Amino acid sequence: MRRRLSVGQRHAHYLAMAHRLAGGLETHWGRTLRLLTNSASRLETAYGQWLDDSRERKRRFEIIEIEFSPGLPTTATFHAASNKIHAFRWFAQQCHPSMLLDLDVICRGPLVPSVHELIDRGLPLVLDLTDQVPIEVGSERMVDELAQLAPGCGAFRWFGGEFICAGPAFFGELYECVHQMLPEYRRIHDSLFHQGDEVLVSAALAQPHAGHQACDVSTLGVIQRQWLIVSGGDCKRLRPPLPALLHLPGAKALLVSKLSDESIVRLCRLLDQTPAPLSRKVLRILAVLLRSR
Repeated sequence: MRRRLSVGQRHAHYLAMAHRLAGGLETHWGRTLRLLTNSASRLETAYGQWLDDSRERKRRFEIIEIEFSPGLPTTATFHAASNKIHAFRWFAQQCHPSMLLDLDVICRGPLVPSVHELIDRGLPLVLDLTDQVPIEVGSERMVDELAQLAPGCGAFRWFGGEFICAGPAFFGELYECVHQMLPEYRRIHDSLFHQGDEVLVSAALAQPHAGHQACDVSTLGVIQRQWLIVSGGDCKRLRPPLPALLHLPGAKALLVSKLSDESIVRLCRLLDQTPAPLSRKVLRILAVLLRSR
């Protein structure tokens, strides 16, 4: 989906993915998705229109307006995704644990009891993707870049921004830590390999005073990121048993389609066995075919 989208098309895609994710969360977890935005009234109108156009009868998620503070550089590669740091502040104001999820995620099953126990114990849960740092970049450059944002940071770890589950205190500390980095991030973001929330979160969690010890869920069957369209370290294979959540940033054309979650998972498992260049071509063809339906 590299074609340039209008504002209306982007909203439709966000809403389609949110509607799909919300359906999975309701079915498998009995939970209601809350979509956080700084333009709730506009999205409410767009959601009503999307429901009519899609012939969907049921609203599946709530839309909640939060404040987006200025300061994030608009020229950053992942500027839109970076705004999720404002969700940290909102989560810090709640009275219960919260789970942050990207919209291009499928919920395909329940969490295992051991993960529920970790949540009940109040342990922050994060997704460690250190072993997926692109080989051509290497950890040395990433260490240097994290150190620019957080001098004195500890061992190099890289955390995914698509999943964080924690209580209010952790989100509050995370927001304060990230907020303090923003002046330096604005100054150097053009030179960074990654420009977005993940570098800020990884730098924050690397600091000795970052607060609560976070628990990595990458081996607990919670979530896996699979691009399908890239080679290298970010290309872990999808092998059974699949996790409860699948993050598919390279397959948005499938996520905004009428295909069922089960059909998308089957397609992704097939594409997962093919070389990345072929997967890219197949996904482009599928995007065209699905748009014409």
